[in-house]
Amino acid sequence: MKKLLLVSGDSFADPQFRSSSHPEMDVSWPKWPELMAKKLDMKLINLGRSGAGNEYISSSLQDVIVRLDDKSQIGLVVAGWSQCFRHDYQEISWHGAMEKTSWQKKSLEHIAKKGKIVWKGEWSEDWYVDGDKETYNGGDMAKSKTIHDRMDANSIKKSAGATGWECLRVNTHGDIEGWVRKSLRTYMNFQLMCERYDIPYLHTQMIPMYIDYMRGLMPTEQEVALGATRENDSMLPSQVPEEELQKIILEYEGIMDPHKFVGWPISRFIGGYPLNLEVLGVWPDTGINEYVISEMDNHPNKEGNQLIADHLLEQYEEIFNS
Repeated sequence: MKKLLLVSGDSFADPQFRSSSHPEMDVSWPKWPELMAKKLDMKLINLGRSGAGNEYISSSLQDVIVRLDDKSQIGLVVAGWSQCFRHDYQEISWHGAMEKTSWQKKSLEHIAKKGKIVWKGEWSEDWYVDGDKETYNGGDMAKSKTIHDRMDANSIKKSAGATGWECLRVNTHGDIEGWVRKSLRTYMNFQLMCERYDIPYLHTQMIPMYIDYMRGLMPTEQEVALGATRENDSMLPSQVPEEELQKIILEYEGIMDPHKFVGWPISRFIGGYPLNLEVLGVWPDTGINEYVISEMDNHPNKEGNQLIADHLLEQYEEIFNS
């Protein structure tokens, strides 16, 4: 039976990604999580979501991991961290419930226990998947159940409560120093969770944590496509010296595992890197290259996704198969 590759991230990981700058473009090439899963011969559960912040990335992974009775099914977990100033929030009562209608149950969570499904304390012999009512294993409830038997990726997200999420581009509370600290705590908690359950993991700062905010947020790709300009529609730069943020990051030296955090300590000025800038070569002072979609859209193209997958696979092989 194949192991699970569990991934979460923002638009760089989103299997449904569409280019806002080029809505007519076919961007259905395999994304890096799919490429990794194929190479590792694992079943992919991709929770990536465009616009997601670090709270969503961490929460979506945790929601699935803690609900798996047999965590040995997980072959690898990968978190591709996003920008620290994004704000994620969850609306279970409306969005979450609507996304769960295919389960034909009002309960918002379920737990696998003793070969049956428990819905808030009520036993059920039925297994619901994508709107269809099926009996697990032909009615043989004594057989041990794994996540492979009846659940696809969407069903897993629904069962784990990893639904109903929304994101604001900029948190309306706090400041850049506080957001950096919050993200670092989130990264540390992810590491502790994986180590607690003895789950192989990698994580990386997929895109720069704070630099876009520090330099003054420019209009989004979609806003530019609708007529916004960088000259007239950008936010003012932050007045906090970047060195202060680097000091905060370095507080986690000796705490964060640098072997499993690819690119630690996440800034090229203190010895690390954000993965997209390192692998795709899109440093702010070197312009656009052949591995991103266009000058207007710096998401990885087909070749760029392969480079990201190869970089993470190289780290995986070095740590887990050496």
